[in-house]
Parts: sequence; structure tokens; C-alpha cells
Amino acid sequence: MLAWEPRDRPTVAEALASDAWHLVQTMKQEREDEKQQKRKAEMQSDGVKRVRVLSPSERDYKIFEP
Repeated sequence: MLAWEPRDRPTVAEALASDAWHLVQTMKQEREDEKQQKRKAEMQSDGVKRVRVLSPSERDYKIFEP
């Protein structure tokens, strides 16, 4: 990827397609999967569904029992 002459350097698309970024992409995907699994487990653990009303106030959270 490093070259003295600009014409010898890869384009942005070529550089990003390099295998050097595979590990970064894999780690990012694993982290996103872990977050999704954690959220799913939290929702299933207590059996309570929380819904946020269109307001940022804490008192606007409603708890619905199934």
C-alpha cells in the first residue's frame, strides 16, 4: 500500500478491499452480534416489555405485563 509515486499507490477502493481489513470487519461484526444477543437475552429474561413513549423523560417509560 505504501509507494513513493502516487500513481503506484492503490485507490481507496483497492486499499479497503485488502485482506488487512478483514480482521477489523470480523471484530466489528462479532461485537454487533454480541450486543444483539445481549439485548435479546435481557428482553427474554424478565418477561416484561418496556416501551418508550415519544418523550425523553424518565417518567414516560411504561411497563406492560404480558
